[in-house]
Amino acid sequence: SSVSLEHNDASSPGPCPAVLSSHDLTVASMRTSEDPVQKGEVVSRQGRPGFVELISELQQELRAYLFLTVDVACVGQAASACRELRAAIWEDEAFWRVYAAVCLQGHPKEEKSATLRDLFRRWLFHLEGAWAQDYAEFAAREGRSEFGKDYLALLTAAKHIVSGLMPCDGPGQVEEFVELLCSLLAEYSPAQMDERSMAEGLVSKVEDRVDIFSSMQLRRVVATYEESLERAALEQHSQATGEALVEAPTWSAWQAWDLEEEDSDESIPGMDQEEEEPSFTEWPQEEPIE
Repeated sequence: SSVSLEHNDASSPGPCPAVLSSHDLTVASMRTSEDPVQKGEVVSRQGRPGFVELISELQQELRAYLFLTVDVACVGQAASACRELRAAIWEDEAFWRVYAAVCLQGHPKEEKSATLRDLFRRWLFHLEGAWAQDYAEFAAREGRSEFGKDYLALLTAAKHIVSGLMPCDGPGQVEEFVELLCSLLAEYSPAQMDERSMAEGLVSKVEDRVDIFSSMQLRRVVATYEESLERAALEQHSQATGEALVEAPTWSAWQAWDLEEEDSDESIPGMDQEEEEPSFTEWPQEEPIE
Protein backbone atom coordinates (compact mmCIF):
# COMPACT_ATOMS: atom_id res chain seq x y z
CA SER A 1 0.00 0.00 0.00
CA SER A 2 1.18 3.54 -0.72
CA VAL A 3 2.12 5.84 2.14
CA SER A 4 1.07 9.49 2.00
CA LEU A 5 2.86 12.19 3.96
CA GLU A 6 0.45 14.81 5.21
CA HIS A 7 -0.23 16.78 8.35
CA ASN A 8 -3.11 18.79 9.77
CA ASP A 9 -2.81 22.49 10.38
CA ALA A 10 -5.20 24.18 12.79
CA SER A 11 -5.34 27.24 10.56
CA SER A 12 -6.30 25.25 7.43
CA PRO A 13 -9.56 23.35 6.85
CA GLY A 14 -7.95 20.23 5.38
CA PRO A 15 -4.68 18.29 4.98
CA CYS A 16 -1.74 19.82 3.14
CA PRO A 17 1.52 18.27 1.86
CA ALA A 18 4.26 17.94 4.45
CA VAL A 19 7.64 19.56 3.93
CA LEU A 20 10.59 17.27 4.66
CA SER A 21 13.20 19.28 6.54
CA SER A 22 16.30 17.97 8.28
CA HIS A 23 14.45 18.22 11.60
CA ASP A 24 11.55 16.16 10.21
CA LEU A 25 13.92 13.53 8.84
CA THR A 26 15.50 13.09 12.26
CA VAL A 27 12.60 13.45 14.68
CA ALA A 28 10.03 11.49 12.71
CA SER A 29 12.32 8.50 12.31
CA MET A 30 13.45 8.45 15.95
CA ARG A 31 10.06 7.25 17.16
CA THR A 32 9.67 3.49 17.52
CA SER A 33 6.61 1.30 17.16
CA GLU A 34 6.07 1.41 20.93
CA ASP A 35 5.61 5.19 20.98
CA PRO A 36 2.04 6.49 21.14
CA VAL A 37 0.59 7.69 17.88
CA GLN A 38 0.62 11.50 17.74
CA LYS A 39 -2.11 13.50 16.02
CA GLY A 40 -1.35 13.80 12.33
CA GLU A 41 1.47 11.23 12.39
CA VAL A 42 1.52 8.64 9.62
CA VAL A 43 2.08 5.09 10.85
CA SER A 44 2.13 1.96 8.72
CA ARG A 45 0.03 -1.09 9.33
CA GLN A 46 2.98 -2.88 10.96
CA GLY A 47 3.31 -0.10 13.55
CA ARG A 48 6.49 1.41 12.09
CA PRO A 49 6.74 5.15 11.43
CA GLY A 50 5.70 5.90 7.88
CA PHE A 51 8.99 7.58 6.99
CA VAL A 52 11.02 4.56 8.11
CA GLU A 53 8.85 2.20 6.07
CA LEU A 54 9.02 4.52 3.05
CA ILE A 55 12.83 4.69 3.10
CA SER A 56 13.21 0.96 3.71
CA GLU A 57 10.99 -0.02 0.80
CA LEU A 58 12.43 2.43 -1.74
CA GLN A 59 15.02 1.22 -4.22
CA GLN A 60 18.58 2.27 -3.42
CA GLU A 61 18.72 4.67 -6.37
CA LEU A 62 15.50 6.44 -5.39
CA ARG A 63 16.61 6.47 -1.77
CA ALA A 64 19.85 8.22 -2.72
CA TYR A 65 18.07 10.71 -4.98
CA LEU A 66 15.74 11.58 -2.11
CA PHE A 67 18.65 12.51 0.16
CA LEU A 68 20.35 14.46 -2.62
CA THR A 69 17.50 16.97 -2.34
CA VAL A 70 18.26 17.78 1.31
CA ASP A 71 21.33 18.85 3.25
CA VAL A 72 24.16 16.34 3.53
CA ALA A 73 23.88 16.40 7.33
CA CYS A 74 20.47 14.76 7.02
CA VAL A 75 22.15 11.53 5.90
CA GLY A 76 23.95 11.10 9.20
CA GLN A 77 21.01 12.33 11.26
CA ALA A 78 18.57 9.92 9.63
CA ALA A 79 21.02 6.99 9.78
CA SER A 80 21.52 7.49 13.51
CA ALA A 81 17.79 7.50 14.24
CA CYS A 82 17.16 3.74 14.24
CA ARG A 83 18.63 0.42 13.11
CA GLU A 84 16.42 0.13 10.04
CA LEU A 85 17.50 3.51 8.68
CA ARG A 86 21.12 2.77 9.48
CA ALA A 87 20.94 -0.43 7.46
CA ALA A 88 19.06 1.26 4.62
CA ILE A 89 21.34 4.31 4.42
CA TRP A 90 24.64 4.11 6.29
CA GLU A 91 25.48 0.47 5.61
CA ASP A 92 23.97 0.18 2.13
CA GLU A 93 26.70 -0.01 -0.53
CA ALA A 94 24.28 0.58 -3.41
CA PHE A 95 23.04 3.76 -1.72
CA TRP A 96 26.56 5.19 -1.49
CA ARG A 97 27.44 4.28 -5.08
CA VAL A 98 24.60 6.53 -6.23
CA TYR A 99 24.81 9.22 -3.55
CA ALA A 100 28.60 9.63 -3.90
CA ALA A 101 28.83 8.87 -7.61
CA VAL A 102 30.42 12.26 -8.35
CA CYS A 103 33.65 11.23 -6.58
CA LEU A 104 33.74 7.49 -7.26
CA GLN A 105 34.91 7.50 -10.86
CA GLY A 106 37.79 5.09 -11.32
CA HIS A 107 37.14 3.17 -8.09
CA PRO A 108 36.13 -0.52 -8.22
CA LYS A 109 32.49 -1.35 -7.69
CA GLU A 110 33.36 -3.96 -5.06
CA GLU A 111 34.23 -1.29 -2.46
CA LYS A 112 32.53 -1.66 0.91
CA SER A 113 30.19 0.97 2.30
CA ALA A 114 32.79 2.18 4.83
CA THR A 115 35.31 2.79 2.03
CA LEU A 116 32.71 4.57 -0.09
CA ARG A 117 31.76 6.82 2.82
CA ASP A 118 35.40 7.71 3.45
CA LEU A 119 35.97 8.55 -0.21
CA PHE A 120 32.93 10.80 -0.16
CA ARG A 121 34.10 12.50 3.05
CA ARG A 122 37.55 13.24 1.63
CA TRP A 123 36.02 14.65 -1.54
CA LEU A 124 33.44 16.74 0.30
CA PHE A 125 35.89 18.36 2.75
CA HIS A 126 38.83 18.69 0.30
CA LEU A 127 40.96 16.12 2.13
CA GLU A 128 42.18 14.13 -0.86
CA GLY A 129 45.92 13.51 -1.29
CA ALA A 130 48.23 16.23 0.05
CA TRP A 131 45.35 18.34 1.32
CA ALA A 132 47.48 20.57 3.58
CA GLN A 133 49.74 21.46 0.66
CA ASP A 134 46.68 22.14 -1.48
CA TYR A 135 45.42 24.60 1.13
CA ALA A 136 48.85 26.27 1.29
CA GLU A 137 48.80 26.70 -2.49
CA PHE A 138 45.30 28.15 -2.25
CA ALA A 139 46.53 30.71 0.30
CA ALA A 140 49.54 31.51 -1.90
CA ARG A 141 47.28 32.16 -4.89
CA GLU A 142 45.19 34.50 -2.79
CA GLY A 143 48.36 36.35 -1.79
CA ARG A 144 49.26 36.94 -5.44
CA SER A 145 45.82 38.32 -6.19
CA GLU A 146 45.57 41.88 -7.43
CA PHE A 147 43.22 42.74 -4.57
CA GLY A 148 45.19 40.91 -1.88
CA LYS A 149 44.21 37.92 0.19
CA ASP A 150 40.56 37.16 0.70
CA TYR A 151 40.83 36.24 4.37
CA LEU A 152 37.12 35.53 4.65
CA ALA A 153 37.40 32.86 1.94
CA LEU A 154 40.56 31.42 3.54
CA LEU A 155 38.99 31.26 7.00
CA THR A 156 35.82 29.70 5.61
CA ALA A 157 37.77 27.03 3.73
CA ALA A 158 39.85 26.27 6.83
CA LYS A 159 36.75 25.83 8.99
CA HIS A 160 35.28 23.51 6.37
CA ILE A 161 38.41 21.37 6.41
CA VAL A 162 38.47 21.20 10.21
CA SER A 163 34.84 20.00 10.19
CA GLY A 164 35.70 16.95 8.07
CA LEU A 165 39.03 15.88 9.55
CA MET A 166 39.46 12.36 10.90
CA PRO A 167 42.39 10.82 12.80
CA CYS A 168 43.30 8.80 9.70
CA ASP A 169 44.08 11.96 7.70
CA GLY A 170 47.71 12.03 8.82
CA PRO A 171 49.34 13.77 11.84
CA GLY A 172 52.06 15.25 9.63
CA GLN A 173 49.56 17.06 7.46
CA VAL A 174 47.61 18.16 10.53
CA GLU A 175 50.75 19.81 11.95
CA GLU A 176 51.37 21.58 8.65
CA PHE A 177 47.76 22.72 8.63
CA VAL A 178 48.10 24.11 12.18
CA GLU A 179 51.08 26.22 11.02
CA LEU A 180 48.95 27.59 8.20
CA LEU A 181 46.11 28.35 10.62
CA CYS A 182 48.44 30.28 12.94
CA SER A 183 49.81 32.32 10.03
CA LEU A 184 46.28 33.05 8.85
CA LEU A 185 45.06 34.12 12.29
CA ALA A 186 48.09 36.37 12.70
CA GLU A 187 47.50 38.15 9.38
CA TYR A 188 43.74 38.69 9.13
CA SER A 189 42.13 41.96 10.26
CA PRO A 190 39.92 41.64 13.35
CA ALA A 191 38.58 45.11 12.54
CA GLN A 192 36.62 43.45 9.69
CA MET A 193 33.64 42.03 11.53
CA ASP A 194 32.92 39.29 8.98
CA GLU A 195 36.52 38.06 9.14
CA ARG A 196 36.54 38.28 12.92
CA SER A 197 33.31 36.30 13.20
CA MET A 198 34.62 33.58 10.87
CA ALA A 199 37.95 33.45 12.77
CA GLU A 200 36.04 32.99 16.03
CA GLY A 201 34.01 30.17 14.48
CA LEU A 202 37.17 28.54 13.16
CA VAL A 203 38.90 28.61 16.55
CA SER A 204 35.77 27.27 18.24
CA LYS A 205 35.64 24.41 15.73
CA VAL A 206 39.33 23.63 16.32
CA GLU A 207 38.77 23.55 20.09
CA ASP A 208 35.96 21.04 19.61
CA ARG A 209 38.19 18.65 17.63
CA VAL A 210 40.23 17.26 20.51
CA ASP A 211 40.27 13.97 18.60
CA ILE A 212 42.39 15.59 15.89
CA PHE A 213 44.52 18.32 17.47
CA SER A 214 46.92 17.88 20.38
CA SER A 215 46.78 20.12 23.45
CA MET A 216 49.90 21.94 22.26
CA GLN A 217 48.38 22.60 18.84
CA LEU A 218 45.17 23.85 20.44
CA ARG A 219 47.09 26.28 22.67
CA ARG A 220 49.03 27.64 19.69
CA VAL A 221 45.89 28.32 17.68
CA VAL A 222 44.03 29.91 20.60
CA ALA A 223 47.03 32.03 21.61
CA THR A 224 47.47 33.34 18.07
CA TYR A 225 43.79 34.25 17.88
CA GLU A 226 43.87 36.05 21.24
CA GLU A 227 46.96 38.00 20.16
CA SER A 228 45.08 39.16 17.06
CA LEU A 229 42.28 40.50 19.26
CA GLU A 230 44.75 42.29 21.51
CA ARG A 231 46.42 43.84 18.49
CA ALA A 232 43.07 45.03 17.18
CA ALA A 233 42.23 46.61 20.55
CA LEU A 234 45.54 48.49 20.61
CA GLU A 235 45.05 49.72 17.06
CA GLN A 236 41.53 50.90 17.87
CA HIS A 237 42.80 52.73 20.95
CA SER A 238 45.61 54.40 19.02
CA GLN A 239 43.20 55.57 16.34
CA ALA A 240 40.83 56.97 18.96
CA THR A 241 43.56 58.87 20.82
CA GLY A 242 45.57 59.86 17.78
CA GLU A 243 48.72 58.31 19.21
CA ALA A 244 51.11 56.25 17.13
CA LEU A 245 51.07 52.56 17.93
CA VAL A 246 54.50 51.47 19.14
CA GLU A 247 55.00 47.76 18.87
CA ALA A 248 56.80 46.07 21.71
CA PRO A 249 60.16 44.56 20.72
CA THR A 250 60.06 40.81 20.26
CA TRP A 251 62.32 38.35 22.02
CA SER A 252 64.37 37.83 18.86
CA ALA A 253 64.92 41.60 18.63
CA TRP A 254 66.23 41.70 22.20
CA GLN A 255 68.65 38.87 21.42
CA ALA A 256 69.87 40.65 18.29
CA TRP A 257 70.59 43.80 20.27
CA ASP A 258 72.54 41.85 22.90
CA LEU A 259 74.71 40.27 20.20
CA GLU A 260 75.37 43.65 18.59
CA GLU A 261 76.53 45.09 21.89
CA GLU A 262 78.85 42.14 22.50
CA ASP A 263 80.42 42.37 19.03
CA SER A 264 80.77 46.14 18.95
CA ASP A 265 84.02 47.79 20.08
CA GLU A 266 82.38 51.14 20.53
CA SER A 267 81.07 52.23 23.86
CA ILE A 268 79.98 55.38 25.58
CA PRO A 269 82.83 57.91 25.54
CA GLY A 270 84.67 58.00 28.82
CA MET A 271 83.23 54.77 30.12
CA ASP A 272 86.15 52.63 28.94
CA GLN A 273 88.82 55.00 30.35
CA GLU A 274 90.10 54.77 33.88
CA GLU A 275 89.92 57.96 35.84
CA GLU A 276 93.36 59.33 36.75
CA GLU A 277 93.91 60.50 40.27
CA PRO A 278 94.84 64.19 40.35
CA SER A 279 98.47 64.91 41.12
CA PHE A 280 99.56 67.12 43.92
CA THR A 281 100.75 69.76 41.47
CA GLU A 282 97.24 70.19 40.17
CA TRP A 283 95.88 70.90 43.58
CA PRO A 284 95.30 74.61 44.30
CA GLN A 285 98.25 76.15 46.03
CA GLU A 286 97.55 77.59 49.41
CA GLU A 287 98.73 81.09 49.98
CA PRO A 288 101.45 81.42 52.65
CA ILE A 289 100.24 82.70 55.93
CA GLU A 290 101.92 86.03 56.85
